[in-house]
Amino acid sequence: MRELIIKISRSIGLYEFLLDLDTRWRTYKISRKFKKYGLETLAEADSVLTEMGIHMFPTFGTLLGAYRDKGFIPFDNDLDVGVLISERPADMQEQMARHGFKCFRQYHIPSMDDRITEEQYFYKGVQIDIFYYYEEG
Repeated sequence: MRELIIKISRSIGLYEFLLDLDTRWRTYKISRKFKKYGLETLAEADSVLTEMGIHMFPTFGTLLGAYRDKGFIPFDNDLDVGVLISERPADMQEQMARHGFKCFRQYHIPSMDDRITEEQYFYKGVQIDIFYYYEEG
């Protein structure tokens, strides 16, 4: 059915318009959830990670917003935090899940012993990216 709708919308020249409309609607919904639950998500993540003995710190857009805008960047719709990999427990995803965080994606570096570099979680529709930092030498 989806393929048929795409084929018809392309043939009448509406595909790009509908794709743009869909993208705008999804961005609007994400932005609305971020405004409603962004601070709560950050506070809950801090609480959960502290409970696990992990010290988190803001990174990337979250750090820039805290410094420059004294809050969140108006057009940024996710949270970025960093932690030291040495503090990450083996059952991190299970512990996060018990507190309402759903792991969406995990990134690895295959050429470096399959090291974890990032995990993406969702909490009440808000994405929080946890970046792992390694201590070398």
